[in-house]
Amino acid sequence: MVSDNAAALAILLETLTRNRVSQLVNEHSGAMASLRSRSRLWRGRIADLRRACSELEIALCASGEPGFPQRLAGIPDPPLLTFQRGNPACLAGPAVAIVGARRASRLGLETARTLARTLASSGVQVVSGLALGIDSAAHEGALSAALEPDAGGQTIAVLGSGLGFVQPVTNIPVAEAIVRCGGLLISEYPISMRARPHHFPERTRIISGLADVIVVIEAGQRSGSLITARLALEQGREVLAVPGAISLPNSQGVNWLLKQGAGVVECAQDVFDALETQGVWSKPAAATPRPGISAASSSELELSEAAQTLLAALREVTTTLDELCLSCGESAARVSVLLAELEIKGFVARTRGGYIRRPFNNSSRDRP
Repeated sequence: MVSDNAAALAILLETLTRNRVSQLVNEHSGAMASLRSRSRLWRGRIADLRRACSELEIALCASGEPGFPQRLAGIPDPPLLTFQRGNPACLAGPAVAIVGARRASRLGLETARTLARTLASSGVQVVSGLALGIDSAAHEGALSAALEPDAGGQTIAVLGSGLGFVQPVTNIPVAEAIVRCGGLLISEYPISMRARPHHFPERTRIISGLADVIVVIEAGQRSGSLITARLALEQGREVLAVPGAISLPNSQGVNWLLKQGAGVVECAQDVFDALETQGVWSKPAAATPRPGISAASSSELELSEAAQTLLAALREVTTTLDELCLSCGESAARVSVLLAELEIKGFVARTRGGYIRRPFNNSSRDRP
């Protein structure tokens, strides 16, 4: 049940900045009193908010209430409240944030996928921002591990929009797969709020706040990932970076971090070592794999009957989501979830206009 306090804060945040809401709450000695002073329709709006949370299966928790992430309670400038959809249990345990460039190289994307997969397979939660590029690759890598038997960690996506308005829209299937596979979507913004430019630097403090260690993969000199790294240091988290070729623009940010003293990531074991230093990792070193994080292949995975039907409707030419829904007789939400499963397992690739079926080799399934 959404508390009156959390509901009042959420309604105020629909039109006011976080700082202004904090100021009003202090002036009126509470969120409800502040809301009453500004609107005669507050009762109806609270009822609408509770109904929306129930329909979308969103948990709304104000700071200090049960369910509010404890990791965020202690960071500078914590969110006033969080909207959560999925499995809140994955907020516990060791967590690593993987962030980087939106326009990442093929090698950078593979690095993010394979590192995230290795971490999640070992029970580490993977945190990122559901943006294009490195963020998406990290979520996909963790999801590929979550689809295996006896899966370990899940993935947590911190959105720069409301949970009812996932952006970019091309990542809606990934968001649905995160929830379906036991992960979590989290945001501090009202359910129907679109992403705004200032949201992205704001949400970085939540990404770093939910993690014990932050790994940066490919970042330019003005990358938002460097903001995440700075905030992580202010929060007492350890920052690591994957070195890049000196001739590439996306290497300038990560190489600068390394010059400033960030730890070097050459393999997954480097991240496990950092977690152990933080006191949150206790798996024996002998049992921890040391794969190079540039390797990229996945084992044969069984497809559900519904996924096989959808795969049969795909060709090596672009097919839109609407066309696939008509072919399979399924809803857009259901097809999106199945597409995410097929993409994670290497059968499908996204294009600008829709989806294509990837050529498949039974001996190996190298991801792009």
